[in-house]
Amino acid sequence: DYARSPAIPANGLLIENGRIRNNLADGCNFCQGTKNSTVQNCSVRNNGDDGLACWPDTTNNAPMEVNNSFLHNTIENNWRAGSIGIFGGSGHKVQYNLIKDSFMASGIRFCTTFPGFHFENNTGILFSDNTIINCGTSQDIGNAEYGAIELQATTGPINNVTFTNIDIFDAQRSAIQVGEPGGFTGVVFNNVNIDGTGVDATTTSVLAAPHGGAAFFAYTNNGTITFNALTYLNVENVPPMIIPAGFNVILNNAAAPTITTQPQSQTVMQGASVQFSVTASGVPAPTYQWYHNGSAYSGATANTLSIANARTIDAGDYTVVVTNSLGSVTSAKATLTVTAAPVTPPTPSS
Repeated sequence: DYARSPAIPANGLLIENGRIRNNLADGCNFCQGTKNSTVQNCSVRNNGDDGLACWPDTTNNAPMEVNNSFLHNTIENNWRAGSIGIFGGSGHKVQYNLIKDSFMASGIRFCTTFPGFHFENNTGILFSDNTIINCGTSQDIGNAEYGAIELQATTGPINNVTFTNIDIFDAQRSAIQVGEPGGFTGVVFNNVNIDGTGVDATTTSVLAAPHGGAAFFAYTNNGTITFNALTYLNVENVPPMIIPAGFNVILNNAAAPTITTQPQSQTVMQGASVQFSVTASGVPAPTYQWYHNGSAYSGATANTLSIANARTIDAGDYTVVVTNSLGSVTSAKATLTVTAAPVTPPTPSS
């Protein structure tokens, strides 16, 4: 009588070099105590629930899932839930995956919504070196709003999860979204790059006041998230991070912007017009401050410095200091040399 017998979990299962297509449910779901098992080098496309998932369901007294891995896979066109979903357990690794074009779905989804083991006994789960393109949604089939990365602490906390070397491009709504009352501890994002949010242009929200796609959006006041070396560009919402009172975001080691001045030096004759400009890359919401020979220079506007009628006193070093919205600062220098205008000799009188 299987219904009354203890579950016998898979151990050491390997699924590799395969194609998983067009399912109405999950492409692959490691469930009920599956451990030490791997999906790698697979193409997963057009599935109608999670593409790849770990669900530590306890039916038939199944033990907790541990040490499962999703490695070097491509997950595309997932049209519900999450391209990769982790719902509990410990020791899982999700690395070197390409996740793209989720429809009404997250790229990566953690949640404690479903019954079973959650993250109470999790000593560490690692997501690293994953690329997420065109994922998340403002309205799934249940009218829910999901980020390209979605963390939902619905009925219990999400603990001890590390995201490292993650690129998120063109999120349909917010790039990273966290919420529900269960709380977040030991959740760390290292070296995350976000370029593009709010692609679907929706601003209505079932979770909060109307807002555009944010780099980070929290709709809970319970928990702490740490970011180390976070960068973001082309973020729809202003401000780029939506953080309610009571929720704690720690920003460390914000990536320094890369800036250059054009030209880096120039020589002009007295009376000529001069213009320096600065180009900043990898800079979320930059601000600019120019200095002339060490003193604040008021004649510059944002990333451009213009001098209409150069004089010898305008010569010297011009330093621009660029600060990004995460507090990281860098600077670049340009040099101006002003030469005396040539003296025109008087015309001899006849």
